[in-house]
Amino acid sequence: MLSDQHAQLLQSMVATMEKQALLLEQFQRFTQLSEIKLGGVKLPTYGGRLDESFLLYKEQVEQYFFAKGVNWKCHELSLRILAILGGTLKHGAAQWYVMQKQYITTVDDFFFKIEREFVPADLQERLREEMNDMRERDCKDLPDYVGKFRHVVTQVQDMSELDRIMYFLRGLSGRTREEVQYRRCTTLSDAITVALDFDRSHPTRYSRGRSQDKPRYRSYDNNRRYQSNTGPEPMDVSTVQIPSRDECRRRNLCFKCGSPNHRSAQCHQRPTRSVRENTNAGRNYQHQVHRQHVNNVDSREDDQDTSVYDRVTINAVEVQKDSEVPFIAIHSSSSGADIPAQSRLLVRDGVIGNKPVKILIDSGASTNLIKPGLASTVLSEQMVQARRFDGTWTSSQPTKRVEDTILIDGMEFPKMQFTEWDLPDTHDLIFGQPWFTMYNPQINWRTQQIEVAAHTTFKDVDGPTFHAKMTRGAYEEIYQLKVTTIDHQEIPHELQPVLDEYKDVFPDQLPEVMPPTRSVNFELQLKPDAVPSSQAPFRLSKVEQEALQQFVEENIRKGWIEVSNSPWVSNIFGIPKKDPVTGRFPKRAEWLRSGNSKIPIRWVIDYRYVNSMSVVAKIPLPLIEELFDRMVGCKFFTLLDLAQGYHQMVVLPSSRPYTAFRTHKETYQWCVAPMGLSGMPGVWSRLVLTLFD
Repeated sequence: MLSDQHAQLLQSMVATMEKQALLLEQFQRFTQLSEIKLGGVKLPTYGGRLDESFLLYKEQVEQYFFAKGVNWKCHELSLRILAILGGTLKHGAAQWYVMQKQYITTVDDFFFKIEREFVPADLQERLREEMNDMRERDCKDLPDYVGKFRHVVTQVQDMSELDRIMYFLRGLSGRTREEVQYRRCTTLSDAITVALDFDRSHPTRYSRGRSQDKPRYRSYDNNRRYQSNTGPEPMDVSTVQIPSRDECRRRNLCFKCGSPNHRSAQCHQRPTRSVRENTNAGRNYQHQVHRQHVNNVDSREDDQDTSVYDRVTINAVEVQKDSEVPFIAIHSSSSGADIPAQSRLLVRDGVIGNKPVKILIDSGASTNLIKPGLASTVLSEQMVQARRFDGTWTSSQPTKRVEDTILIDGMEFPKMQFTEWDLPDTHDLIFGQPWFTMYNPQINWRTQQIEVAAHTTFKDVDGPTFHAKMTRGAYEEIYQLKVTTIDHQEIPHELQPVLDEYKDVFPDQLPEVMPPTRSVNFELQLKPDAVPSSQAPFRLSKVEQEALQQFVEENIRKGWIEVSNSPWVSNIFGIPKKDPVTGRFPKRAEWLRSGNSKIPIRWVIDYRYVNSMSVVAKIPLPLIEELFDRMVGCKFFTLLDLAQGYHQMVVLPSSRPYTAFRTHKETYQWCVAPMGLSGMPGVWSRLVLTLFD
C-alpha cells in the first residue's frame, strides 16, 4: 500500500516538472518574439557601393536588434528578420536581393552572400591606396580632411597604429605635419587632436595682396561676411535658419535674408559701399589706387558720383565697325575685405624678362593687357577708346601693341601679344580670351590650380636650389627619370635555319580562327545543388570601357567568344601588364588617370562563384622533383612557351554557358578555354601529355 502511494507521488512530481518545462519553453519563445519599442531609431541602409562600409552596416543592424531585445538569429524569426533586412537595401543591393531572396533562408546566409557579392576581394588594398592618395590640399580644410580620413581608416583591418599615423601625416600640409611629428604621437587620436589644435591656434599668411595674419579657424565658416568696422552694432538673436541657396532658388527667396518679394541685390541686409565724388574732370580715364580704393572717372559725366571699387578689371578690346579707333571695355570688380576667399579673382605670380609680375586670369577679357614698359618688343601703336563698366566712354588715347614671353607656374608662353594699359597695383598683366583660346587651360576653381597640358614644358631642376624651391612649393610635380635599354638577344646563326624551316610551327601570333577539336577538350561539371548567380556588374570608367570593347571586338573576330544568354554571369576587370621599358607594373589608378586605352591589359574574370560550384577532376600534375631528376646529365635544354596556351583548347558547347562574363554593353561566353577556372590546369596538363605521347 505504501509503495503504491510512493509511485503515485512520483508520477505527480514528474507531471509537475513536465508542465514547468513546457511553461518555461513557452516563456522563452514569448521572450524571443517580443521586442522593445524604440523611438527615433532607424535601421541603417546599404546600397552596395564601394564608398559604403559593409562591416559598419552589419554592426549597426546587430546593435539595432539588440536594443529592441530581439533574438534576430532565431530560426522562428528568420523570415521576418530577412524581410526587414531586405527593406534596408537600396540601389544595386536592393536589385540583387530581389533576384536572390528565394535562395536565402537564414540571416547568416544573407550577410554571407551580400558580402561575397558587393565587398571586393581587394577592398583592403583599395582602402590603403585611397589613404595614400588623400591630401589635405585637395580638401576644403583640415577638419574635412580628418573626416574623410576617419571614414577610410576605420574600414582598414590589420594595420598597426604607427602605420595609421604615417598615412595621416602623409596627407597633412607642411607646418601641421612638422608639428605632429615633433609631438611624437603614439595613437591616431592624439595625432588628429594635435593637428586640429595647431591648425586652429596658429595663423596662416594669405596671398593676393593681403599680408596680415588671420587664424585659420575663421576660414571654416563659409557664411562669414567681412564688413567694415564702423563701431559696435547690436547683436540680433534669432532661431530662424536662412535657407540654403538651392532652396532659395527653388522658392524664389533672397540669398541674403531668406525673405520673398525681393532679390539679393535689393536686400536691406546687403553691405553698402561708399561713394566718392568725382573731382578729376580733366582726364578721360584715371584710377587712383589707395589702400583699398580705386576711382573710375568719366570726363563726360563730371556731375555724377562714381562707386568706389577695389580693383578695376579691363575686360575687352574690340574694333568698332564704324570707326578705325578700337575701344576697350572697362569692367569693375570688388576684391576687398567684404568678399570671401572663394569669390576673389585668380591672380598668379609670373615672370617677364626676369622681372616678377602679378598676372590676373580673366576669362571675360577679350584681349591680353599689360602695364606700360614691361614688354620688350613693340609691334605697333594704335588709338584706343575705353568703355567703362557703366557703358560710358573715354576719348581716344594712344597705346602700344607689344609682345613678350611669359613664365607662370613653370609653364612658358612664348611671344604673347598684349595691349599696354594702366592697370591697378594688384596685377601687372591680364590673360584674356586670346590666351584661353590658344592654350585651353584646365583650371580647378576650388584650389585655383592651372594646367596647360598641351603647352607645358619640362624644366631641368638646379641642384643647389632644388631643395629650397621644393620646400617653398615652387614645383607642381617632380619626376625622377631612369633611362634603361631593352635587352635584345640575337639568335645564333646556327639556329636560324631551324627556325626558318619550322616557321609555320612557331608563329608570332595565333591564327585568328578557332583551334581544332582534339581528343581532349575542356568540360565543366557542376555540383548537384549548384544554382546560377548573376553578380552585380562592376563599375567601369571610360578608359576601361574603351579598352574592354577593343578586347571583345578582337575575340569576336577570332571566333573565341560569342553572345550568351546564360544565367551564370561573372564580372570582368582589367589589370595593366608589366611595362617592358621600366620593368614595373603600373598601378590601376595610374592607368585610369592616364586615359590611355591602348596599353597592354590583362583581363581577369571573377570565376570565384563558378569555381565554388564546380567539380574539379582529380588529374595529377607532374612532380617538379621528378622532372629535375630526369634532367640529370643533360647538357641542352629547350624551353617551349605556348602563346595563350589555354585559348588553344576548345570548350565543349554544353560547358560554354558557365564561362559567361558581362561587359558594359553585352554578355558573352567563351568558345575556347578561358583563364581562371579551377579545373583548367589539370585538363591542360592532360592535353599536353596526350600531344607529346
